Amino acid sequence: MKKNRVRTELNKLEILKHCYRMMALGTWDAISVADLEAGMSKTRGAIFYFNKNKAELFINMIDELFLPIFKLNELDKKRYSQCGVELFFSVYKIPFERVADDLRINYKVPNPCQTMFNIIVQAQKLYPGFGEIIKAEVNREITFLNGILNPRSEKRFDVAQFYRRTVGYMFLESI
Repeated sequence: MKKNRVRTELNKLEILKHCYRMMALGTWDAISVADLEAGMSKTRGAIFYFNKNKAELFINMIDELFLPIFKLNELDKKRYSQCGVELFFSVYKIPFERVADDLRINYKVPNPCQTMFNIIVQAQKLYPGFGEIIKAEVNREITFLNGILNPRSEKRFDVAQFYRRTVGYMFLESI
């Protein structure tokens, strides 16, 4: 029984990853269910076994593939809390960079910054409350970073300014 559950979860993940890459490189509204099936060893029935409809599939992709990369996990928080300021800046990536790296490494997209912004634009339209989730996560991360960086440095570090500069650079790179 346990083996079947593992296989079921792997099937679900395979479907999500396939559909996520298609959505990331295109426009979700323009992708048909037949398009989703193409190039995948799963059928329409398998896709909808895990998702009620195409809208739910989109939300599941964001919840299971985008947001876990975007959000700073507890292990990384602990790791960043223990390193010095110089080391921190050599390893830390803002949430948008983490998503772009994930797209480049795991989904082999040609322009990960552009692809990441494409996902965000689509999610703003198709995922109720997405903007508030992103804003809350960014604010949570900025608060965390202020808490670990400012007590350690001589001068006050403006984490929000750092975010604006980095996201701006990524946007220019995406054009």
